[in-house]
Amino acid sequence: MVVPIDLQAPKGRLILPQVQAIRDALDNDAVAVVVKEREYAALLKRLNKPPDLVVCDSQVVMKVMADTPLDVKCTTFSILMAKFKGDLIELARGAAMIDQLTPDDRILISESCSHHAAEDDIAV
Repeated sequence: MVVPIDLQAPKGRLILPQVQAIRDALDNDAVAVVVKEREYAALLKRLNKPPDLVVCDSQVVMKVMADTPLDVKCTTFSILMAKFKGDLIELARGAAMIDQLTPDDRILISESCSHHAAEDDIAV
């Protein structure tokens, strides 16, 4: 799990999706390794074998993907939350419709956060 420590991170705590992912790994007898994004590439080199899954924050997904071997599955905490809180199959079905949109189609894209936007927030 690649966890950036930024302005949104509560001092001394992880955010809820990160905590839930760690707890889910433990509940399923998996090993959870948590690292900051700037230490991720070095950690990969120290592992005897690549991880089965990498979970990262959306704001660092491009860097994490660039550092991750092609055969390792990756996702984000946001995707895990979408699966936990919503209907991920229906969301994916909706995303697949993008190719069928015409210039006259109108779509609504919205996001909801439980915190106020901060200086380096991905949505700002």
